[in-house]
Amino acid sequence: RNAMIHLAHSENVFNKYKLAVLIKETAFQEKAIREYYALPLVALGIKAEDTISLSLKFNSNNKAPVSLIRAALDTLLRACNKWGVTTLLCNDASYFKTLTGHRTAEPWHGYIQPCNIKGYAHISVILGVNHQSLFFKPELQTKIDMSLQTVADHIQNNYTELGQNIIHFAKYGATSE
Repeated sequence: RNAMIHLAHSENVFNKYKLAVLIKETAFQEKAIREYYALPLVALGIKAEDTISLSLKFNSNNKAPVSLIRAALDTLLRACNKWGVTTLLCNDASYFKTLTGHRTAEPWHGYIQPCNIKGYAHISVILGVNHQSLFFKPELQTKIDMSLQTVADHIQNNYTELGQNIIHFAKYGATSE
């Protein structure tokens, strides 16, 4: 199959979406996407009609070399522009690194990064986790929850970067005692 698979989470007569959930083609199962991404986002206040899910290409060895990623992103990002998508929840580290230009993905959970691909800097990228990894590491649910909260906060303009605004009150003594 050569075409990108897509799944709109609710009827959207204008074909305009704020968010695209990017998920590996082999993990692209409607029931799981709804359970792990779409419904939790609705619970966080994101309208179902504002979300579309798109498949990420991998080769027959289940690998995604940078050349394949770049070619797939060319098609995917053009489609996102056509649909008005401004936020990507990228549930794959290799695609995230190519989208953002970062060498590693792991430290970027919970952060919003600009797309580093020429012509698409207006698109924000948030690192997520493929739901299939929960089978082996159920503790990754906390990272999925964090990424979904980051998406919701970003779309609702409530996002505060991790580590900011932690101290709400401080009082320091005037003497050493």
